[in-house]
Amino acid sequence: LSPLTALTSLYLSDTPITDLAPLSPLTALTTLDLRFTRISDPRPLPALTKLATSPRFDGLTFNGTPFAAPPEFAGIAEIEDPAERAQRLFAALEGWVPEGLVIAPDADTLLPSALINGQLELEADPPSEAEREERLKRLLHSQLQEKAPALERQAGNIYPRLASKSRIVADLIAKPFEELDLVSIHLEIEDLTARANRGIEDGVRYSEDVANALDDVINRGPGLTLGHAEVEVLVARVNKARQNPTAPDPSHAHAALSEQIIKDSDANGPRSRAMEQRLQSVEDPVAQQVAVEAKHYGLLRLIGQIASAHGPAIARGVAVTAVGGFAGKVAYDLFGPSVANFLRESGPFLIEVALTYGPSMAGWLGAVVGPFFLALGIEAAVVKHLDRKEKAKTFPPG
Repeated sequence: LSPLTALTSLYLSDTPITDLAPLSPLTALTTLDLRFTRISDPRPLPALTKLATSPRFDGLTFNGTPFAAPPEFAGIAEIEDPAERAQRLFAALEGWVPEGLVIAPDADTLLPSALINGQLELEADPPSEAEREERLKRLLHSQLQEKAPALERQAGNIYPRLASKSRIVADLIAKPFEELDLVSIHLEIEDLTARANRGIEDGVRYSEDVANALDDVINRGPGLTLGHAEVEVLVARVNKARQNPTAPDPSHAHAALSEQIIKDSDANGPRSRAMEQRLQSVEDPVAQQVAVEAKHYGLLRLIGQIASAHGPAIARGVAVTAVGGFAGKVAYDLFGPSVANFLRESGPFLIEVALTYGPSMAGWLGAVVGPFFLALGIEAAVVKHLDRKEKAKTFPPG
């Protein structure tokens, strides 16, 4: 129905429809009969303004629908004047949320995830257009391309952990300016700064040459990364967390999820896995916790969005299973086999991690991902059943 934007009258009474969203474009409607349908969420209706300003015949009718029952709408369906009926309903819908509706958590600008080429991946955070035109940042980038490898050479075998960190920075800096991963560079520079403040590794103090080479890097790094939008968000959150410290996640769910992400290279993109490995070695526990929680929040929200968008198809797949189909195939087709397998393996970690963000995130994720996990579970049970049947043929009882 959505393309029929010139439609003026639509009669849907006594049909099993449940979703009004497809009618939102039909702004020419002056008559809409929804009586005795299964509509429980009427929020798309106010977009159909002519039902309130110039209704024809009975205008908008909705007796016998689930949404006509709540106290806030009681009696509105019985109003005789079509214009007043629609106007009263539209006014009552302002700010109204259906009882039991699960609302997706807000998006987060720090370390958001995306589904790219069938993998769960961190979205890129390269320099902005303004930063690309800033000559000082390009100069600092050029200098760091020399200073980071020099630090690695100076650290050598005497300070292996410092040398290893320097190598990571050198690899990050080696990319063209337009492709720099500024959040990752910022985290590594912060880590080098903490090492410089200690000035010692395994009881051996940094030599003067190493200390000078280290200063060359950490004095240039902030000029390159600070001012970048995501870096500024990270810095602000770390500072806030220092002022209002919270206990780390006692269930170790984030650590378990990180290990699963690093291990599964089929489902998780290289940047996502590299960030997880990078965060594991961050020495500042506050910065580490802030960044890990932001990254996993973005991952859970992405998974929930995917599941939410395709939930009806998964639900249909579950129903098909009852007559011999494979619900899991629906899920695999929609999300790809690699991500589907990853979610099946990491399901318990995902729910545990969701709980660390509070009941709203956990409730939303459970609601939208539930059909997907059910589909996978049903498929696993069917496969196991078929395996038993095949074994029974090969090894009959007795």
